[in-house]
Amino acid sequence: MVTDVVDDYRVKTGKQLDTIFFSLSLFAFRLAAAVALGLTAIALKIGGYITGYCVQPAEVGFTLRLLMSVVPTGLTLIGLVFLWRYPITTERQQRNKVALEEMKKAKNQEEFKNGNLLANGEKQQRQRLLQIDSIIDDIDESVRDTDYDGDFALSSDVDLSHLEDSARDTDYETDFGLASDVDLTLLKNCKETTL
Repeated sequence: MVTDVVDDYRVKTGKQLDTIFFSLSLFAFRLAAAVALGLTAIALKIGGYITGYCVQPAEVGFTLRLLMSVVPTGLTLIGLVFLWRYPITTERQQRNKVALEEMKKAKNQEEFKNGNLLANGEKQQRQRLLQIDSIIDDIDESVRDTDYDGDFALSSDVDLSHLEDSARDTDYETDFGLASDVDLTLLKNCKETTL
């Protein structure tokens, strides 16, 4: 519903204030939760609730029944009245959607005439290419700065034969869900290529 209100406001005024609407909505929700908790605590105190006791007076049970049945029902009925009076109908949503699309097209055409918008998204493509180039440059720099001998714990005298022996002794199908013909020569080749 908040997005409908934001769209309706934008169609009426031309301003996009979605952050304010979402912030107000979140604030109202949290305020209502805090008020509900406060009123619940007050109602339980009036009902005779004693903190820390396992056995409570009978009035506490009655208060809890009221808080869990009558109060939510009443608030739901009040909410339904507000929902019934909600001014943004399905037709109005469709009109707002069409109006927003027209506003977007007009804005794009104006920016294209002013030279701020390149045809067929060329501006976005150029920005993406620049981002990719900067990422590639960063990777190249990090590769040049990496000391593979010092950074990796594998050295030339590491013996991987005990891994092959334990691989033969392990039942991969039951222990790991792997096939029993797992070969660790790939790990050996990887070690040799990094050295």
